[in-house]
Amino acid sequence: PVVRARLTVGGATREGLATGHTLPDARLRALADAARFFGLELPEEAQWVEYDPEDGPNTTDLDAEVEEVAAPAPRAALPPAPPRDPQMEKARQHIQDLIEQLKAAGKAKEATQALMRGYGESLEESRAIYKELQAILRG
Repeated sequence: PVVRARLTVGGATREGLATGHTLPDARLRALADAARFFGLELPEEAQWVEYDPEDGPNTTDLDAEVEEVAAPAPRAALPPAPPRDPQMEKARQHIQDLIEQLKAAGKAKEATQALMRGYGESLEESRAIYKELQAILRG
């Protein structure tokens, strides 16, 4: 599955796009991708909980799991994330801006299909995706 996550912190919104073998894996990776734009690194084995604006996060399942586990297994330290290329960050932001324009134009489905392979691994790939999205916008 491919998942696109939107994370808003302090009024600033960032989006992440990821794939995974299962829907929960893809969700976690998309959220982590969006969080990296804020300079956050999420643990590799983070867990999802339901959130209700009135009641807050539902952590009852997490509390039950903590009771089941007597001693946590030691985790290997994760290598630091590679530094992000400022040009790639700028290209990703341009793509996100164009996606918002496509949504406003009612062409979100076509944009999603174009983004199935992600935002691009290189600047050239990102430019090609941007051009493809522009062509969709022009109709």
